[in-house]
Amino acid sequence: MSHGEVLLELVDLEKSYFLGAEEIPVLKKINLVIRRGEFIAIMGTSGSGKSTLMNILGFLDRPTRGLYKLKGKDVTALTDEDEAMIRNREIGFIFQTFNLLAQYSVFDNVGLPLMYRDDEVDEAAVLKAIDIVGLGHRHHHKPMEISAASASGWPSPGRS
Repeated sequence: MSHGEVLLELVDLEKSYFLGAEEIPVLKKINLVIRRGEFIAIMGTSGSGKSTLMNILGFLDRPTRGLYKLKGKDVTALTDEDEAMIRNREIGFIFQTFNLLAQYSVFDNVGLPLMYRDDEVDEAAVLKAIDIVGLGHRHHHKPMEISAASASGWPSPGRS
């Protein structure tokens, strides 16, 4: 895939929720193209549909109408199994609250998706990924034992 190639495309995408017979539109005719190498931000006021759009992009929800193409393939109406495979291999989220499993170490949280793939967990690759984000020295800690500020070397509030 070359730089600038279309990775994701939405055409007239819509999402509505239904309250009884009443249709409540949330997303209306969204058209979006994201190319390889681009960095985008989805911004808007509270209630504007940002989370709904992200849920659709991440295969956590489905559009009501319109087209969603990923790497040129129409993925609008995939099976649950196909969506799960794409979530595991193609789509990644960095959640505001991290959504880590509290009972497992950082190493185990990072390696978990590999287990879902039925792949052998490559310890060196997991440690490298953890090191890239500045947590290599804390890979054995549980999520509640680390914080973004202390892990990254950023000063905590009140420290200079």
